[in-house]
Amino acid sequence: MTGGSSSHQGAFDGAIGQASTLGQLEALAGLTPETRVGFWLDYAGIENEAERLAAGIAELKRRIRRTGMMA
Repeated sequence: MTGGSSSHQGAFDGAIGQASTLGQLEALAGLTPETRVGFWLDYAGIENEAERLAAGIAELKRRIRRTGMMA
């Protein structure tokens, strides 16, 4: 990321850090009960469960930061 966007990124790290469950991260990222299954199906090709979860969480955090910057 560029230097300018890192200051915006830090503004959303507090909300991300306060999320104590995967469901809270999903909600912050804008997922609904109807869209969460589809989101996780995108990662079904990653066989290692820990890697699959890490990739999904990284994407949730990216979406939270991106959505916050657009607001």
